[in-house]
Amino acid sequence: MLIRRTFVAIIGIPILILFSYLGGSFLLALIIVLSILAIHEFKELINRAGYNAIQLPLFIAAILVPATISYYSVFLPGIIFLYLFFTAICYLLKNKSYSFIDLALSYMGFLYIVIGFSHLLMLRELHQGFWLIIYLFIIVWSTDTFAYLIGTRFGQRKLAPEISPKKTKEGMLAGLFCSFMTVLIFLMILDLQNSIFLIFLAPVVSFSGQLGDLFESTIKRFSSVKDSGAIIPGHGGVLDRFDSIIWAAPLTYYAYVIFERMFG
Repeated sequence: MLIRRTFVAIIGIPILILFSYLGGSFLLALIIVLSILAIHEFKELINRAGYNAIQLPLFIAAILVPATISYYSVFLPGIIFLYLFFTAICYLLKNKSYSFIDLALSYMGFLYIVIGFSHLLMLRELHQGFWLIIYLFIIVWSTDTFAYLIGTRFGQRKLAPEISPKKTKEGMLAGLFCSFMTVLIFLMILDLQNSIFLIFLAPVVSFSGQLGDLFESTIKRFSSVKDSGAIIPGHGGVLDRFDSIIWAAPLTYYAYVIFERMFG
C-alpha cells in the first residue's frame, strides 16, 4: 500500500504542479476532469446512502462554471443561478423520482465540489497565482503528512471518533505546527509578496483543510464506505485526495484578496 501511494505521488504531484504552472486551458481541463470524477464519486456515495443526486445539472456545471471563470467571469453569478434554477426544474418535473433531500444533496454537491475546485482557477489568476497554488499544496500536503505520522505514533486523544476514529488531536496540532514551519521555510527561500501575511495565514489554511478532510469523512460515514472511490491506486478516490484542497482553496483565495484590498 505504501509503495503504491508513493509511486502515485511521485507521478501525480509533478503533473499537478506542471498544469498549475501552465495555467490557462491546461489547468481548466484538469479542474473539469477532477470535478467530473469527484461528482461521479459523490453520486455513488449518495446512492449508497439511499438517495439520488440530480446528476445532469451537476455534470453540466462541472464544465460551465470553471470555463466561465476562465473566460467570461462576469457571467459567473448568472451561471450559478442557472444551475440552481435548472436543478429545481428537474426536481419539480420528476418529483416522483427525487425527494427534497435529493435536491438539497445536489445543491451541496455543487457548492462542495464544483465551487471548491473552481477556486483553484481563481487563485491561479491572481498576481503570483502559481506560487499561491504551490503555497496551498504545501500546506495541505505537509499537514496531511505530519498529522498522520505524529498522530499514528503519539496520538492518544481522539479528534472526532464518530466521524474518523484514527484522527487524533495530537495529529491535528502537529499538522498545524509543521505546516507553519514548512511554509516559513518555503517563503524564506522565495520571498514572495505579502510573505508575512501568508506565514500567519498558514495555520488557518491548514485547519480549514483538516475540516475539509473531516467533512468528507462524514459523507463516507453517511454512506457507510471507507473510500470515496478507487481511481487513484493506494489513495482511494478523487474526493479522498482533494477533500482538503477544495475546502482550503476558497479560504486562501478570499483571505488573500481581502488582505490585498485592505493593505496592498
